[in-house]
Amino acid sequence: MTICALETDCEKHKYVDNVQYILDTTDAVSYDALTRAVNDNTAIKMVLLQHEFGFFALYETALLHLLQTISVPVVVTFHTVLPAPDAT
Repeated sequence: MTICALETDCEKHKYVDNVQYILDTTDAVSYDALTRAVNDNTAIKMVLLQHEFGFFALYETALLHLLQTISVPVVVTFHTVLPAPDAT
């Protein structure tokens, strides 16, 4: 299993050896770098994205681009479902 940790510009952590990738959810360039890394790693056969609203705030376009350009199947687990989301 390959693990990608999520961070922000305000929240950085130290990880154990099983974290191979880090996505800074507040940096659009980080999404592109992760996409390239996943696409270049032939051992990765599927991506499971654990989604919580707020993780990707203001970077929804970068997240959508990542999801559209990753070359392996993607499964998304929504931890929160908004009962009345706005139109945006």
